[in-house]
Amino acid sequence: MASESKLKTASRRYMRTLENTWFFSPTPVGYGRNGVPDDIICHKGMFFAIEYKGPGKRPTPLQQIEIVAIHAAGGCVTLAWDLEDVKNLFEDGVGIIPDPAGSDCYVRVSYK
Repeated sequence: MASESKLKTASRRYMRTLENTWFFSPTPVGYGRNGVPDDIICHKGMFFAIEYKGPGKRPTPLQQIEIVAIHAAGGCVTLAWDLEDVKNLFEDGVGIIPDPAGSDCYVRVSYK
């Protein structure tokens, strides 16, 4: 597993190779909104979001709320600890999210 900053760099490099893909990285300062995932993406007309995590790190409670809300609204979202998690989202339509039922577990979800 790479550090979070190295993972972000590798993921963004990968996303630049995808056709019909636009993304940006919101910064939660000033009037920004806390808990929003690290990258917001439009890929082939669909909404995607990625929250990157370093080794052994977990999402904050605010991040968990936002991730579950994006999933509930029909967006494709994942927590990513490595580049394979990112590729799984775009190539296989599989994301990892906090359990919407509120347990302390993560669940894999299919967006295909």
